[in-house]
Amino acid sequence: MRKDVALAMKDHYLSYYHKYDNGRLEELDIKKHGYDFMGHIKFLFDRTDWTLSITGDYGNAIFRWASSLNTLKDIQDYTQDLSYFASKCLATSRPTYEYDGQKAEKDIKEWLTSKHIRPDEWGDMKSDLYLFDSPDDFIDQLVSCIDYQRGLDLELAIYENGGALKDALNYIDDDWQEDAEMWGKQISGEIQVWAHALELGFRWKKQQEAKNDTL
Repeated sequence: MRKDVALAMKDHYLSYYHKYDNGRLEELDIKKHGYDFMGHIKFLFDRTDWTLSITGDYGNAIFRWASSLNTLKDIQDYTQDLSYFASKCLATSRPTYEYDGQKAEKDIKEWLTSKHIRPDEWGDMKSDLYLFDSPDDFIDQLVSCIDYQRGLDLELAIYENGGALKDALNYIDDDWQEDAEMWGKQISGEIQVWAHALELGFRWKKQQEAKNDTL
């Protein structure tokens, strides 16, 4: 989990948790301290159609699991695997994935290393790498074309240097597009906020129940 996600949720608390219709519906609301009508994340899980609806001031989304046996606590357990949790998202007002420049740089370096390009090919007029002095030069230019929401923006890459990046990519590997889809790709901050909020909600719920048991 990203540190900024934990920081964003540090001043929130469990507003309420309710069950309806013998547990068919579960509702959990996280609220930010000091806010009456803002700073909410509401989770509504319906066992009838296996859907989790998320609404509030951090975006809206619908998730779905193919089992009527799940409870909202089970869904919270599933958030421990963010990739799995994100894969169950049917619709969202925020991006499910985003693309990070630092991660893209790391991913591209690993990809390039696996292609075993000879050092003397960089800057060589006889290769399609002649416009790039070194692997680092190539990587820097490629990372500059990574869009936060869409990933590698090939149109930008072509515009920036007349297609040299695309020519270089084709020279390195004809099937580079499939790898490029993953460069810098990560679960979006919003998905992580929802997962973390649900985890906190059940943590606070457990604490409240333990406190009530001692009264």
